[in-house]
Amino acid sequence: SSITGNPIGWQNGLTFGASGELDNGWTWSANAYNSDAQALTSSNITFDMGGAGSLLVDNGAGGAGLDAMDDKMPTAYEEAWDTSIGSGARTVTGIHGSASLTWTSPADMLPMGTTIRLAWTPKADGGGLQADKGNSGAAGSGVGSGRDITIALAPADGLSVFAGYSERESHDTGATGSGSDLLQGTYGATLAMGPVSFGYQKAYINNDNGATTTVNYYD
Repeated sequence: SSITGNPIGWQNGLTFGASGELDNGWTWSANAYNSDAQALTSSNITFDMGGAGSLLVDNGAGGAGLDAMDDKMPTAYEEAWDTSIGSGARTVTGIHGSASLTWTSPADMLPMGTTIRLAWTPKADGGGLQADKGNSGAAGSGVGSGRDITIALAPADGLSVFAGYSERESHDTGATGSGSDLLQGTYGATLAMGPVSFGYQKAYINNDNGATTTVNYYD
């Protein structure tokens, strides 16, 4: 069979970064990412508030909320779902891609190396970069605000336990019905023993859009 297109390519994105300190002692760091076409693809700024934790103001960069736990399984090649499940797999994303705020608990505040993250977005549209004092596009008009919560623990050497939950409001668009809130969640654990790692994770996605109610579980 013939091959369409040339498989050799060269990605040339551009990243801008800056950091500083506020008068109250908080430190901050900011990043802006440009694509190959030199268009702004995402940006974020993080405030380190010391004993009060940190605050991430994310403008579509990803990694906020539940998305950080989409797949934490150890692997020797690709992700576990890439070969074992095949096409059509949907990992949990939460409010990923939407402009959002994420608070992370300070290090050593909780026992057993516990870290808690709380994320919120006023519009879980999953896209559309916002300008200063501007609004995103009409993407995701059927959804409202979204909330994610994740918790990760390290109770023993080599052991990691984690769980996360996401809820996005679903509105009546007149096309698919009112629907239910879009729910996602996951939990699991990994254990590293020398050169060998074990892991188990279960993910849940509620695909109720008002017209079709489908629940997916992945192990």
